[in-house]
Amino acid sequence: MTIEAAFRAAIEEEAADLVELAEGLRQQTGSQSFDRLIVEIGRVPARARSPREAEDALEAGALKLRRQWLDLADAETHRSYRSPPAEQTIQTPTRLFENFGYERELQPVALEERCGRFFGTPPASWRADHILFSSGQAAMAASLHLAERLIPATAARPLTVVHVGAYFETSMLLGMLPTRFVARAAGRMALSAPWGGADLILVEPVFHERRFTAVSPPEIAARLQGVNRPIVIFDDTLTGGAADAARELSELEKNDPRAVMRVASGLKLLQGGLELANVGIVSLYTRAHEAEASSMMRRLRALLGLGLRLSDVAGLEAPWFLDRDYTRRHAGAVFAHNAALARALAKSAGSIATVSHPSVDASGGVAPFCVLHLASPALDDYERLAERIRREAYRRDVLFERGGSFGFRGHRYDVVSPENAPPFLRVAMGRRRGWSLHGVISLLQDL
Repeated sequence: MTIEAAFRAAIEEEAADLVELAEGLRQQTGSQSFDRLIVEIGRVPARARSPREAEDALEAGALKLRRQWLDLADAETHRSYRSPPAEQTIQTPTRLFENFGYERELQPVALEERCGRFFGTPPASWRADHILFSSGQAAMAASLHLAERLIPATAARPLTVVHVGAYFETSMLLGMLPTRFVARAAGRMALSAPWGGADLILVEPVFHERRFTAVSPPEIAARLQGVNRPIVIFDDTLTGGAADAARELSELEKNDPRAVMRVASGLKLLQGGLELANVGIVSLYTRAHEAEASSMMRRLRALLGLGLRLSDVAGLEAPWFLDRDYTRRHAGAVFAHNAALARALAKSAGSIATVSHPSVDASGGVAPFCVLHLASPALDDYERLAERIRREAYRRDVLFERGGSFGFRGHRYDVVSPENAPPFLRVAMGRRRGWSLHGVISLLQDL
């Protein structure tokens, strides 16, 4: 296949995917408001005069699809108060009913049932419950609160946590929440520190600490030998939240943990790159002797106001959210494109000193972005590099936007300046292949 034919195939694939999303909304809601957009997006491959023009049209189509759906979802939720009358029945655009006295007590039952299908069935010796929160950070905070409650209180000592990860906001939560947890070890040092006597093991299966580290469930299970009934929390945000829970729980059950929790931000990789609503997911796995854990976490959610708003629930009823096949396609493309960039840059030399990605640093594993480190740690040098990228992307007519986060349909870059750590350039390749994917890789290679 010629490169021109490959670009055309990429445009047709993206258009077909957006049409599939729009048709799913039309079918689910019965609304004809998506008909015109379906026709408009479907005509892009034939009408566009260049690959870049097609990408612009498809990006605009994706934003229009998002706006039409969220406008429709919001219109339904505006029919009631945050504290509706007892006799009022509240209906979402998909004709599901939500009843609550106060919005912060809302129980998104239908969405949580989708989680059960998405994450699969645990081994017979485990109970599973999936609980949605207003964000990934809210989900992590609730998990830490629950972990503390599940451990018998002893005044003799604080609780210790081993943080096999490096996400700075998790470290900040551990330091700021009014809990008894104190850090014993963090980052890659946690993989060599003793775990005996630890109460909580907090694991990021893939994390970045100057370079990427990938940690497998068998490694965690092996290190847990001799740890007395720990609580284990996995943060799956970077890996898409679709781990094989049954296999991992089977690995861990010989250590008889009090609970295993899998926490993920559902905003990044589970919404087709359209950011419909902030949402955090806790998959709580317990044995029979911890039967009260689920109800305890739901009470925490309501009391602290950490749940979803009705408008969030309505927006997340889009059929591709928590659809396992669609998520595998979307996240798989994001992972593949970032790995392709990392491999290409690892072969290049220039002003970029190093490129980090699990495929380069850890001989395996996935991540939705690459990290580029300059030889100089000065923030001004990174800002100059970002400006060079902006100018060069404009000159080459490549769709490459400056912005944070990851998991989008298009491609992004940004300068990140963490506290107490050197800055870096994060490049988050998106789902869309073709002209700009090829152009971004060439651009960064040439720099």
